[in-house]
Amino acid sequence: MGPFEMVVSIVAIGVLGGIVKVFLSKSEVKNTEIQALSKRLDKLEALEERIQTLETIVTDGKADLRREIDSL
Repeated sequence: MGPFEMVVSIVAIGVLGGIVKVFLSKSEVKNTEIQALSKRLDKLEALEERIQTLETIVTDGKADLRREIDSL
């Protein structure tokens, strides 16, 4: 292997190493974003359950009767 081929191979290894480094750093960011989205989705589902419970309480017939009694 001549000196020119050696220089070319060293440069190629450096460039490939840089590409791999960028690819790995982007995949880590995606994992972090996925975890953040997962947490937000869990929170949203919990809020939906709470809203359904509140709707049930408000639309319950007993609540209407209490309001009528309180208004008297």
